[in-house]
Amino acid sequence: MEDLVMKKLLVLTVMLLTACCNISPQHTHHDAYNALWHSVVFIRGTMVGENLSPVNYTGSGVIVYHRNGYTYVLTAAHVGEPQAILEVEDESGNIYQVTEVIQHRTRDVALLKVKGIFGQAVSIWHGLRLNPSTRAWIVGYPVGIKIINDGRIIGYNDNFVLFSCGCAPGLSGGGLFIEHDGRWYLYGIVSRIPVVKIFQVPNGIWFMGMAEPYLYCQELLDYIIKR
Repeated sequence: MEDLVMKKLLVLTVMLLTACCNISPQHTHHDAYNALWHSVVFIRGTMVGENLSPVNYTGSGVIVYHRNGYTYVLTAAHVGEPQAILEVEDESGNIYQVTEVIQHRTRDVALLKVKGIFGQAVSIWHGLRLNPSTRAWIVGYPVGIKIINDGRIIGYNDNFVLFSCGCAPGLSGGGLFIEHDGRWYLYGIVSRIPVVKIFQVPNGIWFMGMAEPYLYCQELLDYIIKR
């Protein structure tokens, strides 16, 4: 009973936080919901090691490819740990097992090979770097509940994309998306949450976020396609 009450409180908190975010006059949360909802998944991980108690953690991921009975999900490398036992949950609550983890050599990006076909693959942005103030959306699972927040690209630092969409723990590995000419693209994978508060409400705080840019995401996907 207490768990049910807590879950309802978390849902209300996330709804309140999401309602506090700015909504683009051209594209609303409803547009982003319809375009991206089936492309973002919930990730559970359990770190196990010799003489260590199991450590459970959660994160988010973005579906980018399907092939030969497998779904490929981009996430942050610190979510997609090769030493962890990983599983992916889609928006319907179905659970899928991760069979392989491919990490980028130098960046906080990983690609999960997941057994089964599910969800909708989203295209990775392939154009030039976008200017600051470009409208953007993030989709992910803080506290295990999927949310969509919108904001803007703030700028770039050490090849990270800085954005103001509003982040919270659990959004690591989620997607930073942009819309261009009527199509939606993955512009980056949420990597870090600097201690830069955007705003606070009675039940929580949203922070500025940092994302690994699309170029590193495409590098991992190209590796899978070509091998």
